[in-house]
Amino acid sequence: MTTKLIDGYVGLILAAGFGTRLKPYTDHIPKPLLPFCGFPIINHAVRRLLSSGISDIIINTHHLHEQIEDFIKANYIDNKNNVLTGNTGNTHMEKPNIYLSYEPQILGTGGVYSKIKDRIDGRNTVVYNSDIISDIDIKALILAHKTNPERISTMVVTDYKEGTTPVYIRDDGNLLGIGDIYERKENDRRERDLGKIQKCSFCAVSIVSPSLIALLPQEGFSSIIDAYHQALSQGLTIGTYYHNGLWEDIGDKSSYRQAYIKLFSYFKKKEYKNIEEAFLQLGL
Repeated sequence: MTTKLIDGYVGLILAAGFGTRLKPYTDHIPKPLLPFCGFPIINHAVRRLLSSGISDIIINTHHLHEQIEDFIKANYIDNKNNVLTGNTGNTHMEKPNIYLSYEPQILGTGGVYSKIKDRIDGRNTVVYNSDIISDIDIKALILAHKTNPERISTMVVTDYKEGTTPVYIRDDGNLLGIGDIYERKENDRRERDLGKIQKCSFCAVSIVSPSLIALLPQEGFSSIIDAYHQALSQGLTIGTYYHNGLWEDIGDKSSYRQAYIKLFSYFKKKEYKNIEEAFLQLGL
């Protein structure tokens, strides 16, 4: 990726959640540090952003925040060799500029921005949940957003999966609605039956512009979903980027197991020469 493409973009990894559905494991270990293929899940999120060319990254923390901060400092901030540790420890990349934003009171997926506005400094934010394992092409996502300047956000979506946040997309690729409320709208149901509206899952990866952040409360807890609803009610454009590859939300014990199954099926399909090459390509 050229520097020009990523100018005006900063990464945000959401890592403040309690991991309630993974108790009792998360009573003593924050979900972002639970192991996946031998390394903390959050390691994947950091590497995905870095490999796309984004080296300026913000990570918000709350539950057991000291453990997350210790891991990031030891492996990325205080790493004197500018080498990313992990399965591919000999992989050299530019040393990242990582800012840890501790929230004494959890602020939610919208409230997080009230603490980091100065750090974002008017840039677009590439948001990546810390419990996602995927091969989402961040470069292509940024390009899709840049080539549609009317969008105030671009959400990554995939085929609908039960238990995830449903999103409804018009045939022009832009968002119609988000959440189960649209299941109850008779007009929208008829449109779906005609194939004009597609139901997908939100992948918890997106690009958020300053214009969308401006719709959020200035302080306190809030959800980014509320900003999406408000934007749609004002006729603002929210785009989508369809992802048809590996994606798994490690939110509960069942999806944790499924992530391993899908990962090794993915490796087999891609026909990598060895496991090191596979891990390198996926950012593990």
